[in-house]
Amino acid sequence: MTALTGAVFARLDRARLEGQLLDMLEYYSPPFGEADLVRFVAAQCEKRGLTVDVQPVPVFPGDGRGNVLLRLGPGADSPIPDSGGTAVPLGLLWLGHLDTIALWGPTDEPTRDHRPTRIGNTLRGLGAADMKAGCAAAIEALTALAESGLTLKKGLAVGLVVGEEESGDGAEALRGRFWAPLTVVGEPTELRPCPDHCGYVELRIDATGERAHAALPHHGASAVHALVDALAEVLAVTKRDVPYDSQSEAEIAVSVRQLEGGGPQFVVADRSCALLDIHVAPDLSLDQVEASIVEAVTRVGRRHARVHLAVDRTFFAPGARAEPDDPRANPLRMAFDCVGRVYAPTSFRSHSDANFFHETATIVVGPGRLEHAHRADEEVDLDEVWTAARLYAAAFVEACVR
Repeated sequence: MTALTGAVFARLDRARLEGQLLDMLEYYSPPFGEADLVRFVAAQCEKRGLTVDVQPVPVFPGDGRGNVLLRLGPGADSPIPDSGGTAVPLGLLWLGHLDTIALWGPTDEPTRDHRPTRIGNTLRGLGAADMKAGCAAAIEALTALAESGLTLKKGLAVGLVVGEEESGDGAEALRGRFWAPLTVVGEPTELRPCPDHCGYVELRIDATGERAHAALPHHGASAVHALVDALAEVLAVTKRDVPYDSQSEAEIAVSVRQLEGGGPQFVVADRSCALLDIHVAPDLSLDQVEASIVEAVTRVGRRHARVHLAVDRTFFAPGARAEPDDPRANPLRMAFDCVGRVYAPTSFRSHSDANFFHETATIVVGPGRLEHAHRADEEVDLDEVWTAARLYAAAFVEACVR
């Protein structure tokens, strides 16, 4: 650890960090419903003396929804450029998202299941891992750097965006406003650096058949039967339908997110649809995987001549394989040394806002485990969150102060 890093580490406050995270977890912030948390985080950061901007990303005018941007060093007072304007140069951009998955459907009665609970050093609650812990750690790291009094040679920005779990509209609004050689994304990786990123595509399969009396199904054409047949063919083509985990090296992960069709009438179902999430290893062509799936559905369609099967792409984000010795990642490598961790790069196995920033050296690294994400009882180890704050602080020093 250098004297510069030590000066920042001395200003880190674990109690302040944990308090910030607990407060953030009290807010239910699903996609398009983040405005209350945005206002809270912006106000808290202003109290810390940080330079705060809220970049509007509204669902409707004036709703308060937007990206919270925290800046330090050269260019901190520069206005956020319009789309197509000259990007503000930085030494490092740290990126995280404030939204979580939606815990309740539109007709469900809300509960307080998302609220945090703590047992020892384990903190549980919706968003604990994905990814309010990373956001809180970055805020604490930036605060400590600001309080250290060190002079930054390059600008630094922490972007806390909205909409990652749904449309990516927050990251899309931020893209092109700033430019940095290194972007760090705080998704849960157990603090393992992930310069490689899986590709991701969402597909919708629609089946349209013919109604008939349920007792005489041969007079109709079941959309549900055809769709189930198509899904079986897709899963056979992609070889497995299990998500990635630490024991699996699957190159393609297919998840049937939603399956619906038919209705209450005593008839053969004439309509059915399915939504598929497909994650593909960085070395595989996402286009080719999608083409194989479309071909599989087409084959099934020929077996169900009276049912029309259609595949539509609803989201597409290609993966990326980083250069192993990319010098732009050196500040993060040195930060790992500062906190006594080995820099052992691997792949991030899900979609994230990193997909919007592949033109820079983009590395996903944050506290928490991906398999704990997207649940009401997400969990994170507070010791790991503290290490994340130290890691981010060291990276900020290496990229912007040294």
